[in-house]
Amino acid sequence: MKNSKCLLATILLSCHIALAFAGDVSAKLAAVSKGADQWQADVGSFRVMVIPASGGFLANKLVVASLKAGSESLSSQQISQLLLQQSPVSLAVTSENDGVGAATLERALLALKGKALVPHKLVFVGDSEYEEPLVAAAGDVGLKLVYVVSP
Repeated sequence: MKNSKCLLATILLSCHIALAFAGDVSAKLAAVSKGADQWQADVGSFRVMVIPASGGFLANKLVVASLKAGSESLSSQQISQLLLQQSPVSLAVTSENDGVGAATLERALLALKGKALVPHKLVFVGDSEYEEPLVAAAGDVGLKLVYVVSP
């Protein structure tokens, strides 16, 4: 009986944590409309990419360190490919973990240095600590990034 109570407590805690993350991402997705407003665009015209977190504090730190060291992720490659299109794209990026999301977008933008890009509408929703480096990285490739601070 004691083991089943522990199992039930673990399941409930896991569900509570999952719902907390889902609520956080939902609030970030709702904030995308603020970025669309700054672009004077319909939020429905934006493609929204939610970068998955790695699941744990240390794993997320390792992902960020790897991206900062020059490794690409599938998500950073997808963003780069999307921004290489010759027709303008409206893209909003956020993540379950702001550090992972910011490092992913920054890696994607660094991969675009020296490439001829058309003007895209780019929005990032995340913690304010990542705003300056992301806006600078976007500017380095000739793009404007609208940054929306996480709710």
